[in-house]
Amino acid sequence: MFDWKDFLELARYLNNRAAQTNVEKASKRSAVSRAYYAAYCFLRDYAEKNLSFSPQHTSDDHYLLVKYLLDLLDAIPNEYGGFKEQLHDIADTLQDLRVYRNKCDYDADVENLDFLAAVSIANAERVFSNIGSFEESVDYNKIKAFIQKWGKSVSE
Repeated sequence: MFDWKDFLELARYLNNRAAQTNVEKASKRSAVSRAYYAAYCFLRDYAEKNLSFSPQHTSDDHYLLVKYLLDLLDAIPNEYGGFKEQLHDIADTLQDLRVYRNKCDYDADVENLDFLAAVSIANAERVFSNIGSFEESVDYNKIKAFIQKWGKSVSE
């Protein structure tokens, strides 16, 4: 199975060595894109396994994952406040990463490319860190029970 963190490592590599190439802008843009996909794919798989997310396996999943995570905040009781805060932060961070990735993948002119590359890598690292910080402390059986009781599907 592919380790999505390898995309983050590639993003760091592309960003750190961009100035040593004759394709510096392409390297920086690719770093932004790889950082996004590292976070997105890791989070998609995590949410499917632990939070009952059902990906459609279409491009809509990028939007649906963020929407699902934000909607999920209503299902989880306030006693899981720290988890809810981190989940909210993860959803917001992924949304920001997607905006940066779309700029770098589709816009002819991208300003502040150095900044976008650095912040994308840092944000992807934050997604991994947030998930890692609660992965051992959260009872996912209880979380899944709350989600089941809540009863919303990802397509609503």
